[in-house]
Amino acid sequence: MNQRSSSKQRRPKTTRKKTVARKPLRRWLRTWKRARFKQRLAMILVPLVAVICVTALVVGLTTFVRWRREVDAATAAQDATAQHYGFNPGNIISDGQFFNEHAMSQAEVQAFLDQQGGALASTRFDTESHPADELCEAYEGATDESAAAVIDKSARACGISQKVLLTMLQKEQHLVTATAPTDFQIRAAMGLSCPDDANCDPAYAGFFNQVYGAARRYRYYLNHPDDYAYHAG
Repeated sequence: MNQRSSSKQRRPKTTRKKTVARKPLRRWLRTWKRARFKQRLAMILVPLVAVICVTALVVGLTTFVRWRREVDAATAAQDATAQHYGFNPGNIISDGQFFNEHAMSQAEVQAFLDQQGGALASTRFDTESHPADELCEAYEGATDESAAAVIDKSARACGISQKVLLTMLQKEQHLVTATAPTDFQIRAAMGLSCPDDANCDPAYAGFFNQVYGAARRYRYYLNHPDDYAYHAG
């Protein structure tokens, strides 16, 4: 008798819970039936927009956290490299060295090219004269100039280190060490206005235009920092 009484006492509680759980749904259905088209549309869109906003927030937060971890990992790796090798990849070269047009003489540039054994050491080019402007001093063109002369004269005219120009020649087209460079390697020597998916801009094609043009472009970067998104510091 006590067990039956206990069971009978528990049943109404279960029924009440189900009834309480169904009340919001019934209330929403009654509101839906009485609502007009615009009201029904709002009843659907408002929760949907809320879900989309929450989802976008979660995705954005997750992306930010992942990006922050990647930045921290890259910073830690950079610090480790600097401590181990005494080299900071975030500060490859100082401005004083980059814009030092007296870093090497023409004879030293030639000796360096000779030492590397590439064809550039003995290749000669016809060059054009360029008047002085706000970026570079005048460049006096000549016929049959050596690559070393082009590099050194361009560096001195625009105030760029000869070492920088030599480094870029090797980085872009391996011209410092190439023993049989192709026409394209010469034409796109510094990669200036020579995209991977199109031909070089004719105004910058050719060894002289590439070297002198790149030296001039570096000076433009220095003189017009506000034209670019990345700034010193």
